[in-house]
Amino acid sequence: MRAPRRLLATLSPTTPSAPPSSLLPPYTHSLTASATSTSSSTSSSTRLRPPYAHSVSPLSPALRAPMRYALLRENAGANDPTSAADSAWVTWAEGLLGSETGRREVRDKWVEAIVGLEKIKSVGGQVPQISFHSLASHLDVESTVQAILASGSVIVRDVVLDAEASKWAAEVVRATNEREGNPDRKPDPTRASRVELTSVAVFWHPSLLAARAHPSVLSSNKQLLSALAEHTGVGVDGTADPFVLAEAVQEGFESDEPRGIDLANSWVSVASSHPNTPLLAHLALTPSLSYLPPTSHSAIYAALRPLFRPVRSRLSFYHPSAYLDPTNWVLLSPEEVVSPAPSAFASHSDVDASANNTPADVAGSDLPHLDGTFSRIELEAGDMLYRHPSIPTRASSRVGESGLSLPISPIPAEGHGAAAYVRSQREAFEAGSPPPGYASRLGGVAAMEAAGAQEAIGGNGGKRAMGY
Repeated sequence: MRAPRRLLATLSPTTPSAPPSSLLPPYTHSLTASATSTSSSTSSSTRLRPPYAHSVSPLSPALRAPMRYALLRENAGANDPTSAADSAWVTWAEGLLGSETGRREVRDKWVEAIVGLEKIKSVGGQVPQISFHSLASHLDVESTVQAILASGSVIVRDVVLDAEASKWAAEVVRATNEREGNPDRKPDPTRASRVELTSVAVFWHPSLLAARAHPSVLSSNKQLLSALAEHTGVGVDGTADPFVLAEAVQEGFESDEPRGIDLANSWVSVASSHPNTPLLAHLALTPSLSYLPPTSHSAIYAALRPLFRPVRSRLSFYHPSAYLDPTNWVLLSPEEVVSPAPSAFASHSDVDASANNTPADVAGSDLPHLDGTFSRIELEAGDMLYRHPSIPTRASSRVGESGLSLPISPIPAEGHGAAAYVRSQREAFEAGSPPPGYASRLGGVAAMEAAGAQEAIGGNGGKRAMGY
């Protein structure tokens, strides 16, 4: 019986032969030596290279990253001003609560603040508004200064032309989009007024330098510090120009940094990562809507609130007034003190805002005694809002209404630590890195900006404000 032909074929010796080209991996190519010597085969050889094989010089711009990132030095150790501020706040709180005298003073201030807030709820209050062009004449009137001290805040209108402020806002948003890799991003209603603080935030854009050096902004800062100096013990004597605090553009006017106060003079803030100033200042770059309590009692209350806790919860009472009664709040012991987290003052949604005439987006916060005290604050581009550093603000919950603002607070030149801080701020500008205190907020990494120079700041006043 004959074996099947197929079996005989498998037993026959095999002869080596080149595998079919269709079976070769796509990255395997054979070029003859003669072929590579011709110009035509050179182009063929180039075509057969894998897509990742390129002959590029290390100096080629194609290998350069669009941005240079850097680890922020402050993130690595105890030099982080934000961490230092938390530690200083705890030290301040423990110092107050460590003696019976200090505890008695804290209780007295706490009750005084709550009584003042209840008065605002019943009779109302307003934030003074002054046109920049008549600011000097108004500040010469003692009743105007007293109104500012009582409300804890003031609005100065038309400090900068609307068109100029709006132009700065557009340029900052465009620069941020470019750093995010979206230079052609179209306006989006859900993002129209948002510039989030990320590793690509801009601090030294020419528009921001122009805003900080604007003569009217610097004049407004100096006039208000001078007017309040006699009453607050912090300010200028009328001859020294204040420095300016460099920060990133933000949405609204919120400031969530924990601050302590001097019980003898509540306008003196302690335990902050920034030099002491009696006023936080924000320049509105777009139309904005926010809320704040129009009373300096809210500053004392917000500063002392982390030192107290309720005996019984809100749900334990039939009426909210019993929960807010000072007798329901007890002072912490020094061992219970911890630095308040920004999220501690986040708004909740479990309280009916209409019940106490409080905007829905600010009702039910962890500052319960402030419910019913917030006033509506509307600013146009170019207006400035000044307020006590401990007065809380709340942004509108409606998309885009909070607007964009530039924190541009004055730093009294004679203030403790002012010169050293401004020197560090100037060094950051010249290096193109974020200002001091941003290490923790940016996660320790930031995209560098172009190195700054004194010549980039307009006017002698602007240069002095940056410490030159």
